[in-house]
Amino acid sequence: MKEHYEAVLKDMEDQEKRLEAQLTKIRAARPAILALMEDAAPKPIQSPPLFVPLKYASMGTKEAVLDVLAHARNPMSSQEIASKLREGGIRTQSNDFGSVINSTLANLKKAEVAERKEDGWILPPANRPVSSPAPWSPIASPPPLPQ
Repeated sequence: MKEHYEAVLKDMEDQEKRLEAQLTKIRAARPAILALMEDAAPKPIQSPPLFVPLKYASMGTKEAVLDVLAHARNPMSSQEIASKLREGGIRTQSNDFGSVINSTLANLKKAEVAERKEDGWILPPANRPVSSPAPWSPIASPPPLPQ
């Protein structure tokens, strides 16, 4: 009988070793599977806006330059103006868009609509829309309060 029990114990020990080997493999695979699960988790989809209006896509160069200057908080260089117009989707067939902007600005200056300052182009206050005050203009101090 003792031999029978020894054989059963031996069989159980062998089975335990096999199970421990399997358990070791499972424990080793677990972090990799968890990492794969994180990679496979659905991520929120950021869809682009359906329509991004391009402000200057339907404007002519002169109108667009005037609009940029009307909304400028500071004097702007011709390169800055050209960049704003490109960002706004202006359409041009010119290979030298910078020259087109410089020519437009020169014509606006000649017509006394725009002014060239040391640090860039501006619309003088008289040529600015009422809703676009010239932020670089000095602001008068309010009158003193009566005492």
